[in-house]
Amino acid sequence: SLQAQGYMDFVGEDKLRVIPTTTFSAGNITQVLIEGLDTCGNSEPASPEGKVCISTALGDYYSVGTLLNASNVTLTEQLRMTGTLITIKIHMTNVADFWTWPIGFKPKYI
Repeated sequence: SLQAQGYMDFVGEDKLRVIPTTTFSAGNITQVLIEGLDTCGNSEPASPEGKVCISTALGDYYSVGTLLNASNVTLTEQLRMTGTLITIKIHMTNVADFWTWPIGFKPKYI
């Protein structure tokens, strides 16, 4: 089975993209990546592309650029004026056993 906290499905793509599990320790960034699968975005919040997509112990972070990209929406001047609607479906599997002993998050592999 694949080892990652989550995956993102991009419109028009056959393969899922990995949401990299990122840990920060002593100024170092460690990511769990899976060979053969692209990531859903960048782990650097200040990246020029602005497409952040990471999972950390404190939460999951997705930039608007990542969500637009996953939805296959191009931000045009007209779209900036009128807006758009994006439906995001999230299915979390790592919280199902939260309240079982020992209480807390437990690793889960899908």
